[in-house]
Amino acid sequence: MPVHPAYVKETAKVMTAQEGSPAFRWLLKKEVNIMTNILRIETGTPEGDALGFTSELFSGWLQLYRDNRMYLHYIISRQRGEGNVQALIHGWLERGYDLRVVMPRKVMQHILEKFGFISSTEYLPGEYDDRVEVWYRPSLLQADTPYGIPAESGERL
Repeated sequence: MPVHPAYVKETAKVMTAQEGSPAFRWLLKKEVNIMTNILRIETGTPEGDALGFTSELFSGWLQLYRDNRMYLHYIISRQRGEGNVQALIHGWLERGYDLRVVMPRKVMQHILEKFGFISSTEYLPGEYDDRVEVWYRPSLLQADTPYGIPAESGERL
């Protein structure tokens, strides 16, 4: 599977930043996340814009994994009722992302149901202390979890 261009770009930034500078420390933290296959993307960034997650339409953040898993942690539409969230989700699914939505609000749950998502729980260490509600599409479910933590009996991660 191809590597998202943002990983390559961020790695190059770390390699050229002056060691010991605040920028270096910030980029090094991003590099650690990249090395663990996680890239945090926020609206208003080039990576967010490339995904259609623009600051003109949305406010929020997500995590993108090298294997095209995408965890949407937070999103607010700046133009409610315009269908922008549905269009964004549709676009991500069309592009092959394995989208998972963390603790969605009722309005988002309604949108996710239209796309065939269902609710489950996952353990996302580093983000939350306990298991959290995560909506996913069963057709895209992979056996592995982002952290390789096995499911409890009868649970899907």
